[in-house]
Order: sequence, then C-alpha cells, then structure tokens
Amino acid sequence: MIDTISRHPDFMNSSLERVFAGDPFGFTDVGSVGGAHPLILPVASRTRCTCFEPDPASHTALAEFYAGKSPFADLVIHDCALAEKDEMRRLHVTKSAVNTSLLEPDPAFASRYGVAGLAVTHTMDIRTRSLDGALARDRKEKGHVAELIKLDCQGVEYDILLGAEEILNRECVALICESEFAEMYRGQRTFSEVDLFLRKKGFVLYGLEPHFVSARNLDRRLCETEERLLWVDALYFKDPFAQRKGNGGEPAREVASLFLAALISRHYAFAMEILDGFAWSRKDREHLGSLIKHCAEEQRRQLERDTDRLLGDLAASPDRKYLIAKKFIDAHRSNSNIDFLTVS
Repeated sequence: MIDTISRHPDFMNSSLERVFAGDPFGFTDVGSVGGAHPLILPVASRTRCTCFEPDPASHTALAEFYAGKSPFADLVIHDCALAEKDEMRRLHVTKSAVNTSLLEPDPAFASRYGVAGLAVTHTMDIRTRSLDGALARDRKEKGHVAELIKLDCQGVEYDILLGAEEILNRECVALICESEFAEMYRGQRTFSEVDLFLRKKGFVLYGLEPHFVSARNLDRRLCETEERLLWVDALYFKDPFAQRKGNGGEPAREVASLFLAALISRHYAFAMEILDGFAWSRKDREHLGSLIKHCAEEQRRQLERDTDRLLGDLAASPDRKYLIAKKFIDAHRSNSNIDFLTVS
C-alpha cells in the first residue's frame, strides 16, 4: 500500500513527480493515535507529514511507531493540543485513548449508549496552540505542510478551524473532518455548524463516511435495526468548478495538489474533471489519465476479489451469514452508486 501511486510509472513520468519531489505534498493529521491516516500511504514518499497528538502516552507510542522507519519524505510529530488560540486548557484523558478531548465527555450520553471508552481517567492542564501558529515556522522554512488536513479531535474540530484561517485561505485544498450529530462532549459544535463554516471558506462537501449508534437493548448478532447517525468523516474539496475557476492556464501547485487529493481519496471522476478542466501538457494528460483509470479499475477488481471471498465465507459458515454479510457491507460502504446502470 505504501507508495503504490507515487512509485507507479505513470506518476513518475508526469509533472506530479517533479512538483512533489521538490516540495512534498503537505499533509497535516490532527489526532494521530495509532499512526497517520492510511489515506496518505500510497503517496508517502512524496508527502511532508505533520502529526499532532497531545496525549503524552499516545504521542510517545506514535514517535516509537515511526522511529527509524518513517515512509514519508518528511515527518514532524507535535505534542501540543490545538484549539482556536494559544491558552491553557484542560485535557480530559479517557479510558479509550481515541476519546480523549479538550471537552468534557457527557456522562449521560455515555451511559445511554454504553460507551465505556468515554469514562475520564484523569485530567491535565495543557497549553493549546492555533493551527496557524503551530505550522507557521514549518510553512516558512520547509514549504507546503497542510494542503490536505485531517481533523479527528473529539468535538474540538470547529475551534481548530477557527484558528486555521490563514491555512484554510491560502494553502488547504482538501479536508477530512470528523464531526458529530449529537453532543458526545459538553459544549461541542456539531456537524451543521462545521459544514456552514467550511462552505463559507469555499469548501464543497464531497463525501460522508457515517457511523451509527444505538442503545444496547437488542442482540445485534440476531436482530437487524436502524440506528442513530452519530458522527461522520466528512470530505471537502475546494472545487474550482463550483467556483468557476476551471479552464485556466498551466496547472499551478494548487491544481496539482487538488488532483492528488482527489486521487488518493478515490474520487477518480473528480480527478478526471481536474485533468480535463486545466491546461495540462499532452504528456500529463496521457500519463495521469492512465493513472486514474488504473486506480479506478483496481478498485473494481478489489471489490470483485472481496466478493469472491464473501461467497466462500458464506458457503463455509452458513450459520453466520448475517454477521458475515453485515461486516462486508460495513467494509464496502462508499459514496457512489450505479443505479443508472442495468445488469444484463
């Protein structure tokens, strides 16, 4: 999975290789428990990766994970927490590291849905920084650091966006933002507020990866039920066509970065729009068009392989077919459909 795109011949023979070899693609991952988001791995060697993880234990584990074996062109791991501004805040460290937050978990919510990981084990006072401030030095000395941003900050995403005005206006072309539809944490901003803020900044919502929750009052191994939409990973692009900026001149860094963000997020049709909408060279059109089709066809082939395995698993374990089918559906949920096609 590492460098499967950046080491592909079509990538290496395109202008993207020249652009990102000299000044790597800037990826900032805020909330990096367990490692940087796997989305970036196919272009790791052409990526400048910046991680933020304020919990001391999680930060140490992250540093040890990458010690001497980072796949990235450049890697920086910060231990500071991010918010709207520089100030002292209280960090609520929870039983499950992924639930640790600057906001206090709502015990009533945790009790209702049986989310034991929200239990607070201890608190500590820490200094927060704005994203603009935390990245200012690297932006000045190294180059691009936040063309793609991923936020997974347990209810603090809106505050972090408020402290990222400079980066959102001048550098970021794509953003993955976790956002809740219910208040898991006291005083948090929910999806509607985050979405409105980003739209005002020129970002267009392209995809949602939903996650659901229900009270544990049915045996889910035996019963099927609809559940409450709890949170999503929302994908946004600065879509030049929505802003009527297409059909411009020679592709600039912003266009190259947007193309790469679309490609690694599997929005291949959008990547093709970017290729068709700007004055790329004939060589780039040939190689990047081929790269898009290679990635899209491989995605289809992977689904076919997984379907073959599903059929084998169902045949081998007919008594578990409900769970096997549900796990398959969960793993292959996507932001696409082919209801305009017929099976013949």
